[in-house]
Amino acid sequence: MRISHVDAVRRSQGTFERKTGGVQPGQHHNALGRFGPRPTPLQVRNALQLFACLQMIGPALRLARPALPAAVQGVPGGVQALPGAPDYRMLMEQDAPAPSALSGSLHTLGNGALGVCVVQPRQCGRAVLTTGVGMGISMLGSAMTGFGLGRLTAMDSAPAPAEEAQRSPQALHADEVLALLPPQAQTDVLEIVRECQGGEACATPRIHDVLARLPAVQQRALQCLMSESQLPALPEPDAASWPPGAQAQIPALDWMVQAAELLGGLDHAEQLQMQLDVEQISQATLDAKQHAALNRLGRRFDPAYERHINQARRAAICDRFEQDGWQLQEQAFLINATTDMGEPGLHNGRNLWLELAGPGPAERTLILMAHGDVAGIASRSSGAWENASGVAAVLALLRRFRDEGLPAGARVQVLITDLQQRGMIGAKAFVQQCLVDGTCPDLAVNLDRLGWGNALALSGTDRHALVSEALDFPEQRSARAVTALESSFAEQMRAAAPRFGLRLPDTAAWRLPSDQVALQREGVAALGVTQTTAGEMEHDIRFFEAREHMLAAEAAVDWAHYPEYNARQLEPQEQRAFRRQLDAWRNARNDFGAVGLPRAMRVPNSAEDQPDQVDARTALRVVDTVHAAAQVWLRQPAA
Repeated sequence: MRISHVDAVRRSQGTFERKTGGVQPGQHHNALGRFGPRPTPLQVRNALQLFACLQMIGPALRLARPALPAAVQGVPGGVQALPGAPDYRMLMEQDAPAPSALSGSLHTLGNGALGVCVVQPRQCGRAVLTTGVGMGISMLGSAMTGFGLGRLTAMDSAPAPAEEAQRSPQALHADEVLALLPPQAQTDVLEIVRECQGGEACATPRIHDVLARLPAVQQRALQCLMSESQLPALPEPDAASWPPGAQAQIPALDWMVQAAELLGGLDHAEQLQMQLDVEQISQATLDAKQHAALNRLGRRFDPAYERHINQARRAAICDRFEQDGWQLQEQAFLINATTDMGEPGLHNGRNLWLELAGPGPAERTLILMAHGDVAGIASRSSGAWENASGVAAVLALLRRFRDEGLPAGARVQVLITDLQQRGMIGAKAFVQQCLVDGTCPDLAVNLDRLGWGNALALSGTDRHALVSEALDFPEQRSARAVTALESSFAEQMRAAAPRFGLRLPDTAAWRLPSDQVALQREGVAALGVTQTTAGEMEHDIRFFEAREHMLAAEAAVDWAHYPEYNARQLEPQEQRAFRRQLDAWRNARNDFGAVGLPRAMRVPNSAEDQPDQVDARTALRVVDTVHAAAQVWLRQPAA
């Protein structure tokens, strides 16, 4: 049959006009760019390729998960570890575990096969087969590697020694459990242990009640902390007693009972309580400094800035006393006094005071002193050694007096002074007021810088003239008689110190420039107590002797003639005499610099003064010594 080409062309033209409306479609060729053809717009095929790429890099994106912010990683419910304690970082709502290397590899292979099937469907079967073989090889290799490492670990491991397996769980985990409790619960637990004197039958039920009162979120945090090492040892399974797998079916013990038993077995509760007091006061100081810096509350060297820090520190001290059931009374003062730099001025502050009284009228009064303020704020001093250690020692003594009771006629007072770092100003205000009111104590014992050293150092009234700082008038350095009560207390301390492992160095020229000096200058019996070493006491003596020599040489120079001496306008004889004065002063200054700073001058008011500078166990030796002396002194008949 003959085909008409004309008819075929007409039919094609009609189809073209129906579908395109008779308009020739535009020819969109890729324009050439500087580096070749420009990319084409997104099309169906391009979208499939993009999807395949995302599928293949998806596991990498999931593996590279961002770290949780620091605020989320903290211990839940506000339970914060103390400074120096272990840093427990746990989450209450456990996050999904990170995928293993094997699961990531399998996921990547599967996504690769899927990408091939999407982009090139004809090659899908081959891609699936290749992927299956690869997955099998990966799983087999992972299994063999794990088996080999397990065998190697089993061969290298050795059974634990018998004495290690029999260690008491209290020695392993009691301190860690205590560190996770909030401060008030820590205080309650330590108070219970101290009252029960190591009796677990007495302490465990009461500690259980303390744990039961904790918020649920803190209870869950403690429950997470309890480890298998705290469980009682179970017998090894054998064919006669334990069938295979029976040990795994033993129900877990009540964690709260278990934690109460651990805490009830603490044998150093007083030491932990003292360390807690030091850490809480020090941390409040650092927190106040950070708050002031963030809110721009004055400059670092501004007195108002330091006053803000010490207000927060005073509040922390009040809180430590209140948690033990004591209510400190604030004694505001306004006094005109000379600072330790020799500058007179008007000062206002707040001392803290309380009294513990025995039955009957007062016959003998002992006041325990410690300064509560801190300097060196700009250098990030926490005031732990100077003088949170002294405040904590006063608290420890007060607890003992409360537990055992005071004899008839005895009074024990507590004075936490303010502005000691400015020149014993708080102590000056107290002694001036008590002299006016006629309420001065029979003896004051000032505790300053405890928790370091093996020597007990006493600074009595006979040594106050050695202190030249913060003199309001020169006559204050006049010699004062040592009262019989002060001498008796010092002798009791010297007799008790060796029993508690403290040495008594014989350093007659040593003195303690602290708050007791303000009372001694006014004729009130006072005794300064600190803890140090014999070498440091000798270093102190050399330091202050060199300083006194330098100041005396400086005072001997007639500085009014220095301009004339410098211009060589003096007579030759006067010129030589002035040069000898300057040479003597320079030599004394060089000798003073060569002595170096003793620890008592180097650590306080510096960034080095942190809670790790205070050893609570060592500080308790001084507490034991003061307590033993006070027990005898308070029971002596009144003169």
